[in-house]
Amino acid sequence: MFFGWVVVGAAFSVLAVAYALQFSYGVFLPEIAAELDWDRSTLSAPYALFVVGYTSLSLITGRLTDRFGPRIVISLGALGLALGYSLVGTITEPWELYLYLGVFAAIGASVAFVPCNATVIRWFIRRRGFALGMASCGVSAAAAIGPPVAGLLIEQVGWRQALFTMAIGGSVVVVIAAQAMVRDPESRRLSPDGDASPTDANPVITGWTLREALHTRALWLLLASLMATWLVVFLPFVHLGAYGLDLGFNTLDAAALISAIGFGGLAGRIVTGALTDRFGRIPGLALALTFQSVAFLGFAGSGTYAWLLGWAFTYGFGYSGVSVLFPALLGDFFGRAHVGAIAGFMFGIGGVAAAAGPYAAGLIFDHTGTYSTTFVASSVLNSLALLLLVFLRAPVAPRRSRRNLSPGTMVD
Repeated sequence: MFFGWVVVGAAFSVLAVAYALQFSYGVFLPEIAAELDWDRSTLSAPYALFVVGYTSLSLITGRLTDRFGPRIVISLGALGLALGYSLVGTITEPWELYLYLGVFAAIGASVAFVPCNATVIRWFIRRRGFALGMASCGVSAAAAIGPPVAGLLIEQVGWRQALFTMAIGGSVVVVIAAQAMVRDPESRRLSPDGDASPTDANPVITGWTLREALHTRALWLLLASLMATWLVVFLPFVHLGAYGLDLGFNTLDAAALISAIGFGGLAGRIVTGALTDRFGRIPGLALALTFQSVAFLGFAGSGTYAWLLGWAFTYGFGYSGVSVLFPALLGDFFGRAHVGAIAGFMFGIGGVAAAAGPYAAGLIFDHTGTYSTTFVASSVLNSLALLLLVFLRAPVAPRRSRRNLSPGTMVD
């Protein structure tokens, strides 16, 4: 078996653990609020800092992955996950949540998305979409399994012990999985996709540098589109459970709404990644953004549990396509050599926008008592991200990169 699929499996495991902890926050939120008598904006603000922290740190972890490889970067990040989330289970004051979640846990979470995606991109070219889709199924599995597990643990041992159990157990899994994360196929005398081994003893991995990519229109259009959709991307994971409780559903039913996002994502990642290897990334990304936009309108207009489950599944299908296809486009457009730095820049800058959505939704809810306005605005933002794709074109390789590439090929 081509070792690249082992890397995909390891990336799946790392993403599953990191995002299971993150997506379960919406289940813990009402429990923490009830015990400590905090409002939802107070609990949403540290989560916003967490998102800003781990996405911004991707600027660093992406470069470190390019230089030192993913194994050491991800292993060290597991310590942050264990420390941050286990300490959240001890909080009594708001400042503690800012420190433990917004700093310690953010350091740990920063080693997941960019290092894992950058590594998978290096191992695949022809089947890049499918490989990224399979690896990122870990994110959807996290949304499908993490919240129900959190809900069950909360009912059995309380929210504090539940956090400690998930933090320590998950971090052990991350450390084990990281040992299989090899930087690129060339370091094992292999070629991407399992093709014939390179004849050169020291093969050159080509691609754009971050500095070169910054001078392209394509990078900035991708960034603008990413920021528009990511401004509200985590809003359902933080507030959909609470929205379900507001409508009268019990804790497990509310957690199942987030799980439905995960199951939709599992379907979306497998289908979207494989199809776009054949039919193109941009049409697939447009379809995914459309699903997200329609799902937000569905949240705003639905009051029954069955409809909310359906719209949550639809949102998960669209969200999964977005998270797979943005990294895949970076690999297609800019090659493999510096993809960690380029993805880190995109995720670090664009991801900061993702922090504002859940916090703003909490503020709006505290003042209006409803999420309807927020859901409609989220649909509009995804429509804007879709519109920007109309102007997106593959960049022309810079003169230096053209010399490194084989004739007729723009990137790896």
